[in-house]
This record gives sequence, structure tokens and C-alpha cells, in this order.
Amino acid sequence: DHIKRVVSMQNAYARVRSVVESATVSALINEAIELGCPPQRRRDITLTVDLAPQPEEAIQIDRHRVLQVLVNLISNARDAVTGRPNPRIEIVATRGGHRLAISVNDNGVGIAEAQVPRVFSAGFTSKPQGHGYGLHSSALTARQLGGSLGMESEGEGRGARFTLTVPIQETA
Repeated sequence: DHIKRVVSMQNAYARVRSVVESATVSALINEAIELGCPPQRRRDITLTVDLAPQPEEAIQIDRHRVLQVLVNLISNARDAVTGRPNPRIEIVATRGGHRLAISVNDNGVGIAEAQVPRVFSAGFTSKPQGHGYGLHSSALTARQLGGSLGMESEGEGRGARFTLTVPIQETA
């Protein structure tokens, strides 16, 4: 019952209209890194950002909701690589037309093939202290923004890639 109430509240909240703001891709990613993997938590982690040929002009985007998803993906990647040899996180942003794709790649614990279909399900977690709503709510948010959240992993111990794709508008 508690899980049903939480999901119901999330869905009700998600129906709230988006607030579209002006932001640059680099500022958005840097803010997400500071929140999801602050300096004191990434001492041993090699964290790289590839903005591809990313123009620095502002775009119109629901900054808060995109930031919410990115923070979750980055903190999950941080958790996945912590304690592993040569921990790495790479964030790659690409733009094509009126779409922005941001991938968070890690060389962490990976995802077992049997778990892949359930990764975005409410209540599913592979973390001992997890609650199973971060990826679920992130996938819902991506859909509500008119985008998607995808995942790839070659299996346990082989890292993972989560890609958020959202529509954008150029700032006039």
C-alpha cells in the first residue's frame, strides 16, 4: 500500500506543468555533477565530460526536471564505481536537431542480464540500501518531458550507460 501511495503521489506531482528556462548544456551538466558527485565524493573517480561540438548558447529546457534526472544518473554511477579498480564516469552530451542526449557511462558493477527488464520498474533496486524509485521516477520524468531514458550494460562487472534524451528549443 505504501508503494502504491508513493507512486500515485509521484504521478500526481508529475502532471504539474513544466517550467521551461534558459540554460547552457555545460552549466546544466556541471550543476548535476556538483550535486550528484561532489568533489569530496569523487576523490578517486576519474570523471570526464565530453560536450562533443556543443554550442554554448542557451537552450530552452525544463532545467529543474532534467537536472533531477541527471543528478540521479550521476549519483547512481558514482555508487556503481565506488570501491572498484580505476573508477571512471564519463558524461557525453550530443545535440541533433531539436533533441539533446546526455549519456552517463561508468565502468562500475554493471547490470545482470536478468535484471535489465526491471531496471525502470517501481521498487526495483540492486543496491542494498536502495529504495527503487530513482530510475523509475527518472524514466517517468523523461517521458513527461517528451523524451526517453535508456540503458545499456554488457553485464555484471562491465559498467552501464544511461542516456537521457529530451527535446530542446534554441533561445531566440
